[in-house]
Amino acid sequence: MTDLPTSDRAATSPLVLITGPSGAGRGTVIRAFEDMGYEAIDNLSLSLLPHLLSAPAGPDAAPERPIALGVDPRNRDFTVEALIDAADRLGALSGRRVQLIFVDCSPDVLLRRFSKTRRRHPLAPDESAEIDIARELDLLRAVRRRADILIDTSELGPRQLRRGVEDWIVPWGAGRMAASIQSFSYKCGLPRATDTVVDCRFPRNPYSEPYLRECDGRAPEVAACVAAVSRFAVFHAQLT
Repeated sequence: MTDLPTSDRAATSPLVLITGPSGAGRGTVIRAFEDMGYEAIDNLSLSLLPHLLSAPAGPDAAPERPIALGVDPRNRDFTVEALIDAADRLGALSGRRVQLIFVDCSPDVLLRRFSKTRRRHPLAPDESAEIDIARELDLLRAVRRRADILIDTSELGPRQLRRGVEDWIVPWGAGRMAASIQSFSYKCGLPRATDTVVDCRFPRNPYSEPYLRECDGRAPEVAACVAAVSRFAVFHAQLT
């Protein structure tokens, strides 16, 4: 593994390596990180890690995002030693805080999951799933011991697992809710996939005031016009 340049932006962005046996829910965990704002890359070859982390950023580039990388034992260059070495050394080499997450599951539950989906085990599709599961768990035993965070999905469904990742991984109070606000016309119908609709038709339209027509919604004069409506204070308090 080659040395990687560090930067102030990278130093504040964590790097999460996610691995585990096939069928344990590694893909679900990676998608949960992606929903939390991480740059998520699944099934990345370990040999490409240095190239990914050393990619230069231009002067106008956006701040470095935290990265979640799914490491799959099926990759041709995967070895337990290489993954443990990456987890041990990448922090110092890249300037990022590195965590290794192992998504675990009991053998009987893994076997039941493969039986329900009728999927072949990806490591050796010509053999029985029971043999392949035992072989993969034995292969990853040292990685499991090295992991910073162990997530056992034996009794978790996909939704519970996603919620658990948010609760376990993100420190309390550190996660931020993303809100998408959309203005619409009632005559065209409600927007699809809307969680909450707030009826804001009761204030008079500031555009009806000639002196406000050149302003936008950020102007203090527009805010004062809307706030002057008699019911606005109660509405604002209840909405907040």
